[in-house]
Amino acid sequence: MMELELTLLGMVVVFLGLEPFVRHALQTMKKRTWRVCKVEAVTLVSSNKAMPFATAANQQMLVEYSFEQQRFSVVMNYDKHFYNSYVTQSDCHLLVDPHAPERIQMRSLKHPYVAVVFMLIGTLVISYSQLGLS
Repeated sequence: MMELELTLLGMVVVFLGLEPFVRHALQTMKKRTWRVCKVEAVTLVSSNKAMPFATAANQQMLVEYSFEQQRFSVVMNYDKHFYNSYVTQSDCHLLVDPHAPERIQMRSLKHPYVAVVFMLIGTLVISYSQLGLS
């Protein structure tokens, strides 16, 4: 009986690990009609209190981009990797909705390592339950 419970637990953990990859694939398929736009400027913004940006609770960035010869700007949550790649002057791109150009999305999979760890733990639990050592 314990083997069945451990197998089911392992399967649940594996499916929890697969969920971010499935969600990313579905978003990618849904966003195929979106257009890729190059970021022109990124400015760090925070609340109106005078404090260092690193200690601010609400870290955000103002991102400026052009779409069909019109300039747009949007405030989005601070992403360290995105900002650092802009600062090092490598090309940064956003996905822009052609029907509502003020709607954007970053092209990244959030926390893939956590998902891989979940799948690994789930696989180990399933293997352990099949060995009959419980």
